[in-house]
Amino acid sequence: HQDHDQSANRRRPLPVGDITARIQSWLDLPHVHVAQPSDAHFARLRTELERLDAAGNLTTDAHLAVLAMERGYVLHSTDTDFGRFPGLRWVNPCDA
Repeated sequence: HQDHDQSANRRRPLPVGDITARIQSWLDLPHVHVAQPSDAHFARLRTELERLDAAGNLTTDAHLAVLAMERGYVLHSTDTDFGRFPGLRWVNPCDA
């Protein structure tokens, strides 16, 4: 049995400045834009949450699903909860 310092194996998060610079570099690309919710977004979100009878962890999924449906986007995620949203065009990239 060897004593081993587990903390030495933990990955340290990148500094905030590095993270924000990386995000800004993505946002500066000409083909990238930040999707904005429509005026009807909250009503659709509420409808989905009520249909699912769920909130908590599904709230973020519902927000992203409704945003994608509003904008005609295809959502790419390995999160299988997105299969719970009829009308959402969803692709699991690991299934490709």
